[in-house]
Amino acid sequence: MSHESVNDSGARQIAKFCDYIAATAASTGDDTKATSEEVDRLVSGAGLAQSCKLLVPFTTTLDNAETLSLTVNIIHADATGAEAGAVVIAAKAVVKTATSATTFNGVAEYDVNLAPYGRFIKFEITPDLSRGGTDTAVLMPCVVLGGFVATPVSASIAD
Repeated sequence: MSHESVNDSGARQIAKFCDYIAATAASTGDDTKATSEEVDRLVSGAGLAQSCKLLVPFTTTLDNAETLSLTVNIIHADATGAEAGAVVIAAKAVVKTATSATTFNGVAEYDVNLAPYGRFIKFEITPDLSRGGTDTAVLMPCVVLGGFVATPVSASIAD
């Protein structure tokens, strides 16, 4: 699913949503890489996005002192579709540590300079739950493109 909006200054933002990622500690989805849909940085009328924010809203149930960590990579390709290797954005970074056994909601945020990458990008996200068997997490990644170089629309005033 994608959504496009234009703010008052003419800058454009495109949100691309990936499928949700569900993980159970030491089981399905835990320490398993999920890959987002491909995003075209070239937007008609706005140009090539120079930056993005990867947002990863999550709900996780953790036992006391257990953690949810994320590894995030970016894969990029040029206009011909030739992919380059994955580049690490965050290497197994802890996004939540439980202080008691309960359910937590949060958002992990990653600011990404897209200037060195090709026209097409996608993200790999690997959740890692530290406890075996009981902890769970559900993630819903979203990419918001920005940093377009475009002149805002203006109108001349007739006399």
